[in-house]
Amino acid sequence: MMLLPSTTHSIVVESNESYIKSATFLSEKFEVGPGKVAVKTLLDIDFPKGHIGVKSFDVEVVDEVGKSVPLYETYLHHWFAVKYIENITMSHYIKQSHDLRNGIEFERNEGLCQGFLLPHYWGLGGESRGTSSNLPDPFAVELGNPTKLKDGFKEKWLFSIMVIDTRGTHDRKGCSECRCKLLNLPNNFYNVTVGINGQLLPRNYKGGLFCCQDNLQCKLRNDFHGPTRNLSLRYKIRWVDWDEHRVPLRFYILDSTDRVRSNGSTPIHDCQAEYTIPRNHDSDSPHVKKANIPMTKGGYLVYGTAHMHTGVVNTTLYGQDGRVLCTSNSKYGTGKEAGNEKGYLVGMSVCYPKPGSIKIKDGEVNMKTLFKVAIILLSMMMLLPSTTHSIVVESNESYIKSATFLSEKFEVGPGKVAVKTLLDIDFPKGHIGVKSFDVEVVDEVGKSVPLRFYILDSTDRVRSNGSTQIHDCQAEYTIPRNHDSDSPHVKKANIPMTKGGYLVYGTAHMHTGVVNTTLYGQDGRVLCTSNPKYGTGKEAGNEKGYLVGMSVCYPKPGSIKIKDGEVLTLESIYENKFRTGAIGHFYIYLADQIPKKDLNI
Repeated sequence: MMLLPSTTHSIVVESNESYIKSATFLSEKFEVGPGKVAVKTLLDIDFPKGHIGVKSFDVEVVDEVGKSVPLYETYLHHWFAVKYIENITMSHYIKQSHDLRNGIEFERNEGLCQGFLLPHYWGLGGESRGTSSNLPDPFAVELGNPTKLKDGFKEKWLFSIMVIDTRGTHDRKGCSECRCKLLNLPNNFYNVTVGINGQLLPRNYKGGLFCCQDNLQCKLRNDFHGPTRNLSLRYKIRWVDWDEHRVPLRFYILDSTDRVRSNGSTPIHDCQAEYTIPRNHDSDSPHVKKANIPMTKGGYLVYGTAHMHTGVVNTTLYGQDGRVLCTSNSKYGTGKEAGNEKGYLVGMSVCYPKPGSIKIKDGEVNMKTLFKVAIILLSMMMLLPSTTHSIVVESNESYIKSATFLSEKFEVGPGKVAVKTLLDIDFPKGHIGVKSFDVEVVDEVGKSVPLRFYILDSTDRVRSNGSTQIHDCQAEYTIPRNHDSDSPHVKKANIPMTKGGYLVYGTAHMHTGVVNTTLYGQDGRVLCTSNPKYGTGKEAGNEKGYLVGMSVCYPKPGSIKIKDGEVLTLESIYENKFRTGAIGHFYIYLADQIPKKDLNI
C-alpha cells in the first residue's frame, strides 16, 4: 500500500486479499495558527470511482511534509465524510463559487436524526487513529450504483471538519472542548448566534460547537509566539468492485441526546448533537446520558462503535429487552507520539458480532447509554459438578476431552435458602490442563499451556504493611437507597498483582441489577469488560428480568499483558437502587508464556 504526499494517488491491490483495492489521498490544505479554530467544508474530495463496496475509511491530520500531527498540537474535533450528488451542468459554477444552494442534493445516511443533522457515512474525531473502520466479509457499503443515480447528476463526496490548534493556549483541554470563556468571542456573540433549535443561544451556553466557529481563536499565553502552518487530512479507503458476492449495509448514526417524541405512530427525532456535563463536587459517580430510540427498520448488527470526546468511559447500545447489543470502550494515550497522546482519547473499541447472532427487530426501541467520567467494572463466572459421567473427545478438536458430571443432590423448598459445601466432587484425573468449567442447576428428572486462576473482588480494601499487601475482601456489599439520582452505583478497588502474565480469559460473577464490570490496567487501559445478559422468557436459562449470563473476554493471545506489580482497578456498576448482597467478582486466567505461533508481536 502507498501513502502519498499530494492529491495524486495510486491504487494498489492488497497482497493478502487479492480482491481488495486501497488508495491513500490528501485533502486540500487548510491553514491554522496558535489557538485558531478551522471549520471547513472541503468539496469534491478524491474518491474511488465506479460501482464499489467500501470496506474501510480511515483519516488523520498531517502537516506539509506528511508527518502525523499529534492532538496536543492540533486537535481533530471531528471529520465527517458526506455524500452528495451534483448537477453536471452546474459543476463548474459550484467549484468556483462554493455555492451549495443550487445544483447539489445531499444523500444522508439512514438516520435517525432530524433534517441534515449528523448526515455523514463515516466520521470520528481525535480517536480516529485508534478506531477500526474495517467491515468483515462479505459486507460493504455500496456506492456508485448507476441504476440508483439520477440522470444528469454525478455522485461526489465532501469533508466537513473542525480542527483546533491548541499550541500556546491557556488551557489545551478546555480549548479542545470549545469552552466559550476560553475563546475570543465577538462582543455581540450571544445576540447573533443561533443554535440547533433555530433560536439565539442562551447566555448560559458554556461551550460547544457554536463557540468554535471558523477563524475564532482560543486565548493564548502572553509569551507564546508560533508560526501558522498548512495541514491536510490524509485518508485511506479500501474497497472492492461490487458483485453478487457482496452484501450491502444500511448505516445509522444514533445520538444519546435524541429527545424522541411521537406524532401518532410517527417518531419525531430531536437530536442535539452535543451536551454539557454540569459540575458535581459531591460525587465521583459517572455521568450518564440516555436516549430511547425506536428503529423503524431493523436488521442484523454487523459493526458498532462510538464517536466520543476525551472524558468518556464507555458507551453501550441496548436492545428493548435489555440485552447488550454493543459496548464501545475508550482507549487513552500514554505517550507523546501521534496516536498515543497522553491523556487524550485515542481510540474506541469496535463490536463485530458473529454474523446473524444479533438481530434488531423492526420497531424495536434501543437504549444508548453514555458513561462519562471514570468507571471500573468487574466480572465472574460460574462452575458445575456431577457424579455419573462419560468422557468424550470433541469432534472439532481431537486433543480436547470433555465430561459432564452431576453433584450430589441438595434439597430446596418454597422460599428456602440452601448454602452447601459439597466435598470431593468428581473431577478429571491425572496431570491435565482445564479448558473450560461450566455449571447450571438441574432437577431430578491436547497440548496445553498451564494457567493461573485469580478471583478479584471489588470490595477488596487493600492496605500495606511495609512491602506486604494485605487484602481485605468483603465478598458482598449493600447499595443504599438513592432517590435523587439515576446515575449507576459504582464500586471500585485498586488491586496490586504481585505476579502478572498474559490475559487469556476474563468474566464476572454478578447479581441481577448489574450494568457491567470492567478491569483496568494501571495506565487506564481496558483489560476486559463483562456485560450482562438478561432473560426475556420463561424457560430455564432465559428467565425474564433475571441475570442469565455475563459476556466473556478472549483477548488475542499475547495482546494483553499484566506486568508484575501492576495495580489493577476493578469497577462494578449496578443500577442505583437499594440492593443487598451485591457482589463484584472478576475471574481471570493468566498465562506465564504464550506459544510463539500465537504471540502477538
